[in-house]
Amino acid sequence: EETSPAEESTVESPSAPTEIEESLPEPAKNKAMEVYSPFNSTLLGKTDTFYIEKSLPYMKRRMQEIIDSESPVSQKALFKKTLAAWGMRSSQKAEARMEQVSDLLNCTKTYANANVFYWKNEQNPETYSVFRVPSADPASKRNMDDIPPEELANAVKFIIENHLSLTRDDLVKECAKLFGFTRLGNVIVSSVENGIRTALARGYVKADGDRISVGE
Repeated sequence: EETSPAEESTVESPSAPTEIEESLPEPAKNKAMEVYSPFNSTLLGKTDTFYIEKSLPYMKRRMQEIIDSESPVSQKALFKKTLAAWGMRSSQKAEARMEQVSDLLNCTKTYANANVFYWKNEQNPETYSVFRVPSADPASKRNMDDIPPEELANAVKFIIENHLSLTRDDLVKECAKLFGFTRLGNVIVSSVENGIRTALARGYVKADGDRISVGE
């Protein structure tokens, strides 16, 4: 079996807790709701080995492992976790290299505004019916723009099915709260609004003026 270019620096991160915080909704009672489990990364090499040719297959394998574990996953999160395996931070040069490698991955890509999301080939973004909430582990809380609109649309459907009807503003707040946010910023609002538009387009919900209710 091959070893990485800097095997001597390989270390394992501690396993993240998997228990669901009691105050969160109960995923077991809704088949669409799951708990988001972050990929537990390991160090693959030192910073000065990132750009050497020998690192390419390890970079590809690590990116594929993250996709297989976390998909759908945003490009921003995918690249950040890949860079962490070499102890690096993002740069234009590093991202250009990872974009080249990403074209070799066994996955599907979708696009939402300026964001790119990576899916396992066996997942169909058009029929994806799950949304993933954070656990008690802080690492399980994603940035809102790291959550694809298809997943947010499923959360919107879940919230409306429980409340029957909400104003658009209240729906945004409830959706943000579901993913662990109590304060709203521009990124959170625009991401949730994208999820609402997707839910409307798919008929999960319907709009009557400022109110969103259960779809037909």
